[in-house]
Amino acid sequence: TVYPDQTTTYSLTAFNNTVNCDADTSITIVQMEHPVFTIGATQQDICMNESTTVFVQTDSTNSILWNNGEHGPSLSISPTINTLYIANVSNDFGCTISDTIGIRVHPLPEIGIVLSDTAVCFGQSITCSVLGNAIRYEWSTGGNSSSISESITSSHNISLVGYSEYGCASYDTVAVHALPLPDITPSQSDSIICIGDTVTLQVQESDLYTWNGSNIIGNNHSSFISVKPDTTSIYQITATNEY
Repeated sequence: TVYPDQTTTYSLTAFNNTVNCDADTSITIVQMEHPVFTIGATQQDICMNESTTVFVQTDSTNSILWNNGEHGPSLSISPTINTLYIANVSNDFGCTISDTIGIRVHPLPEIGIVLSDTAVCFGQSITCSVLGNAIRYEWSTGGNSSSISESITSSHNISLVGYSEYGCASYDTVAVHALPLPDITPSQSDSIICIGDTVTLQVQESDLYTWNGSNIIGNNHSSFISVKPDTTSIYQITATNEY
């Protein structure tokens, strides 16, 4: 048995001692080259649910067989765990050589938005906090801390992106609602009166009222009141609606 590492000729001489004859022959073992190739990937580190491509760069006449049974110079993959891919490359002489490449799959971070309230009156603030294991945040409002406060002037969604140490991203979205304020544009029967006269102050209908000022006649928790000021006076109304 011989194991030549290059093309080699082996000679054989046979002798017949009886008649003193000999014969010579030879055989040449041609050493064929293994195929030359490199193996690689567009990304060796990916996040869960992402895809990447493993590929072989070699002469176009060579054939390539992957360990999942597929043929061809490239393989589009979406592994869910760390996975080893093997490429077996063969040339026209039947020589085959293999190489491997590993793809590492990183988990997505866990995140969730927690609200101090989901609905507030127009102009009030809501605090948004994060639960989870992300190390970096991006809010749709522009903040990047684990807790933000936002003044709510319209009903809308607030979104959050959380990133892991490997750059993997998870998303969450919550809805917040701005509740309308009561319409309390006041009106009065007269704005200039004589001392001792009364005037009626009124606002549009709401649920609860509180008037503040001097010389209010009767109930100060209705939508209209009568007042009898003895000097120029300012009256304040606070209205609360069903929200």
